[in-house]
Amino acid sequence: MLELDFDQVLGVLHGWLGEMVRVGVSVTAQPLQVVHVRGHLAAGSDMHDPYDEAEWEFTVGDDGGFAIHRDYFAGANLFPDSGHLIALMREDPEETGSAMPIEVHVGGPAAKCPQELGL
Repeated sequence: MLELDFDQVLGVLHGWLGEMVRVGVSVTAQPLQVVHVRGHLAAGSDMHDPYDEAEWEFTVGDDGGFAIHRDYFAGANLFPDSGHLIALMREDPEETGSAMPIEVHVGGPAAKCPQELGL
């Protein structure tokens, strides 16, 4: 298990562009999955022209997508053998209320070896 920072997670996701992935978004304080989509991973519109370096949007097939926010990123783990990436997003520090940290689970292609991911 590796602890990845924001830029490493972007590198992994960029390496999976065009690949079939499964994405689930879960609230971490309770066993609740709020989104689950499957499809080819693609870049969101904000990555093409122009994009905000603090937020990267990805789309998954025709069914949905997710965004990774630098300010809300709290770390991630990668399991290269199974191609499973877990990114933890903390709640918006500017918002008060019931917002909870969420996990973005991305099941992508398994790696032959971690070195292929540049880690």
